[in-house]
Amino acid sequence: MKRSIELNPSKENIHIIESFIENVCDYHHISDNYFANIVMAITEASKVIYKNNANENIFIAYDYNNNGLHFSLEGKLDWNELILNEHIISDLDSEAGREIFVIWSMPDKLKISEDGKQILLSFSIDNIDEEKAVDRKQTMKDYFGEKSKKSIKS
Repeated sequence: MKRSIELNPSKENIHIIESFIENVCDYHHISDNYFANIVMAITEASKVIYKNNANENIFIAYDYNNNGLHFSLEGKLDWNELILNEHIISDLDSEAGREIFVIWSMPDKLKISEDGKQILLSFSIDNIDEEKAVDRKQTMKDYFGEKSKKSIKS
């Protein structure tokens, strides 16, 4: 099984990333509950890299061990600068704010390399915590429910 992929900067490659994640999850018998979280987090992080580095390749790797399933994404982007941008964090109505929100909300653990070029998204899949799964689902419902209420009022 392929453990990593490298793609040129094209939004059309998102379907390749989704297929890669699906193959990884199928291979490791990851339930649909976690599959959705993984796909959302990885594709949103990929979109952020593509958007901020139009001319650079993106490198995605995964590792499966006793601590769970881990995806690392690397590109020429400073995640530390992006994540710490208070304007993005406070503006959840913007596309950038939504992307950061999803990236932070879906994995069990998120780590940024010291130089900011790599982001590691970890999913503890051995013992799926039902309470966490329900909490994540409610977080997304709340977020998207508020968005739809705002668009109806507008």
